[in-house]
Parts: sequence; C-alpha cells; structure tokens
Amino acid sequence: MKKLVIIFFMSFGFNFMVLAQDSYTITVEINNIGSTDGSILLAIFNSEKTFLKQGFKQAKLAPKNGTITYKFDGIIPGIYTISAVHDLNDNGELDTNFIGIPTEPYGVSKDGKQTFGPPSYEEAVFQLAQEDMDVLINL
Repeated sequence: MKKLVIIFFMSFGFNFMVLAQDSYTITVEINNIGSTDGSILLAIFNSEKTFLKQGFKQAKLAPKNGTITYKFDGIIPGIYTISAVHDLNDNGELDTNFIGIPTEPYGVSKDGKQTFGPPSYEEAVFQLAQEDMDVLINL
C-alpha cells in the first residue's frame, strides 16, 4: 500500500511539473496614452462568448503619457483577445455618448477597431503557441 501511495504522489508531482511548464507570458504594450488621469483597464479573454464582457484575467494600471507594458503570466496555449480602456474618470467602465460611441480611449489586440460598433472578435483574436508572446495595443 505504501508503495502505491508513493507511486501516486510521484505521478501527480510529475504531471504538475509538466502542466507548470505549459504556461507562458503575454506581454502587452499599450501605446498612445494621452494623459495620466484615471486608470488603464486591461483584460484578457479566452472565448468569443466573454469577449469585451468578462475577462478571465484583468489588471488596473496607473497610466503614464506614452507607453506602458504589463505581463500576463501563467497563460496556457490557446486562442485569446485582449482589450485596454483608458478609464479617464476612474468609474470602472468604458464611457460612451448618447448614441454609444466611446468617449474614452480604447483598443484591442491586433488593433481590431470597427468604424461602427464595438471591435469584432475576429479582428482581435490571436493564438498563443508554446512560447512567450508580445501584443501591441494602440489606444
């Protein structure tokens, strides 16, 4: 019995080590930050269903003029999108005018911006393979 328990824990430990090696870092560079007001809200999405609704990892960053970077660690290979909003008034959301046009700077991965309406999932989606990755977002 003792031998069986040892084999089980050795197997579990080996599997855990393999899983730990299968995660990577996505470094997000956010450009065109025009002021130090408010916060930068950053989110990574792992499905089309949650895109621009509920990120599975999020960050709230202090803005600075120009460019900032942030690293999402522990991301497993898969399909993702990322959004960034410069929340100028720090109310936790992207503000829009009376017809729904954003009044605060925003951007998504692959610069997937639409002329009318929100950015489409197809324009923002990318694949994380088995290596660290850099993503550029222009506000």
